[in-house]
Amino acid sequence: MEQTLALFADMPVEWRVFFLSMLPVTELRAALPLGVAWGLELWRSFVWATVGNAVPVPLLLAFWAWVYRRLSGISLLRKPLARFGEYNRRKGEKVRRYGMLGLLLLVAVPLPGTGVWTGSIVATLLGLRFWPSAAVIISGAVIAGVAVTLITSGVLVLSAASFGQWLIRGALLAAAICICIKLHNK
Repeated sequence: MEQTLALFADMPVEWRVFFLSMLPVTELRAALPLGVAWGLELWRSFVWATVGNAVPVPLLLAFWAWVYRRLSGISLLRKPLARFGEYNRRKGEKVRRYGMLGLLLLVAVPLPGTGVWTGSIVATLLGLRFWPSAAVIISGAVIAGVAVTLITSGVLVLSAASFGQWLIRGALLAAAICICIKLHNK
């Protein structure tokens, strides 16, 4: 972690937060509070961390799909991956019904081992469609950003502040996008 932070030492704080939120270990869960600790205003840290966390999502989905195709070409892995694919086809209705909501929750809950990197891997393994998955993962990142902002600020009642109202609106917009995708998939 110290080596990673040393790479970003000479950058402006905004760019440090942006790039740290792209990394699989730190993501926005670490980058957002670090931005505040480095003197960045809370709302600016939220914006830079959330945008930085969302930027690699399409690239990650494409990358994991490529890796999955490559691994499927290896004879030792062909059978286990084929069994996994067959299992997903049999359970396809459950994946279609709950896949996006589960994916949203996986990305939105700010716990270790969750986030856009994990969400991208899961979306690929479940065979979820590219753009709906990207939208849900990015929405989950926004919700996680709201949660981490609330935790970082230590203030759970932000509705009176104008920034708090924007955070709430962002979370509601992300939830509305997910609901629309779910309804569209039915």
